[in-house]
Amino acid sequence: MKNRFEDIDVVILCGGLGTRLASICHDRPKPMAAVGERPFLDFLLKYFIGQGFRRFVLCVGYLADYVKDYYSGHEFRNYLTFSQEEELLGTGGAVKNAENQIGGDTFIVTNGDSICPADLRVLVESHLNAKFEREATILLSPRDERIDCGTVCLDGEKILAFLEKKSQLKEGFVNAGIYAFDRKILSLIPPNQKYSLEREMFPLLIERNGLYGLTTTAPLLDIGVPERYNQAHSFLAGLV
Repeated sequence: MKNRFEDIDVVILCGGLGTRLASICHDRPKPMAAVGERPFLDFLLKYFIGQGFRRFVLCVGYLADYVKDYYSGHEFRNYLTFSQEEELLGTGGAVKNAENQIGGDTFIVTNGDSICPADLRVLVESHLNAKFEREATILLSPRDERIDCGTVCLDGEKILAFLEKKSQLKEGFVNAGIYAFDRKILSLIPPNQKYSLEREMFPLLIERNGLYGLTTTAPLLDIGVPERYNQAHSFLAGLV
């Protein structure tokens, strides 16, 4: 029996430069940084596949051929398509660039350099089954000791604001970098331009009362800096 998540496209952002991790993976995109003998992106894909997702669009840019060559003969290759940027377009621009490869009315976007081991099916169900139509639902993870991300200000499930990183609150929730989107948000992104989901789209959606959050107790791991990259092996052990 077909599961309802097989036709939900998962757009994975893999195209950034990853300058803060350059000392570790200067020869490859950041999501391809090795964790043991496998790239981090393998673990992320396997986690989504384990939850029933089967369609992935990899948004590649920087050293795109490294990603494409690696997955050309991979066990996951039949689940993957690629959307390549000729110049880096930012998180929103990359999603817009992949528009023709995204099917259906609902899709997921996730950062390719982070993982939050929540039940992502709950995120999709929350987005689809809300009492009123949502444009976007963001997965929110408990804040930890990191100071390079802002805290989310919530009213119930509605997101009111993203507090600045410098606020350094010790409690609350942070953006886990996983989003359920209504396809209509693609019309908000200008084509062939640099555009940020976090700095441009999300404030616009807050103004439209269209941005919501789903909180989870699952921790967030991102490998954007060497200290957290060094935690990846122990974090991922036994996860997938």
